[in-house]
Amino acid sequence: MPELRIQHILILVQLLSKGARHNFIQITTTSLGKNIKKSQQATSNYLLELENNGLIERLMKGRKVSIRITQKGYSEILNLQSILNSNLNTLHSDVELKGKVISGMVQQFDQLDGIKIDSFSDGKRTYGWVKCFHAKLNNSINCELIRLERTHYDNSIIELISKKNIRKAAKLKLSSKVSIKITKTN
Repeated sequence: MPELRIQHILILVQLLSKGARHNFIQITTTSLGKNIKKSQQATSNYLLELENNGLIERLMKGRKVSIRITQKGYSEILNLQSILNSNLNTLHSDVELKGKVISGMVQQFDQLDGIKIDSFSDGKRTYGWVKCFHAKLNNSINCELIRLERTHYDNSIIELISKKNIRKAAKLKLSSKVSIKITKTN
């Protein structure tokens, strides 16, 4: 695999979006450069590098250039897509939060995998959704971090539940320092 720099990837994506996977497209290095926020000269150099690595084909007619992504170039795009998909859709390591009991610990959990219980109604009352994340408090107590659609607290407060009385088991008092590790659910 040739060493692709971000500029190469941006150019390949621009070309792909303009239909250069199957057909030669006519484009100027100036317009392509504007799209990737680089000068015309730098864009010309990037195109030359892509061509030399067999990722694109270029046809020159005067100042006009027609470009097509080669099969090798398209394979590189697919490889990058696969890497991005696997990394964006997977939590690769535990997430650790540190704070104090009844203290703000702001964290976005919406992107993490968790167990979601959808909202429901019993006919008299509507209950909001709950999302649970396996966690460990102070590296010793298994618990669940819960995010609630409806809560009395703002997003600076997180809530934990456990089979054990967490405060008692961890000997916690107000302002005790804690570490909460959210573990992978894959």
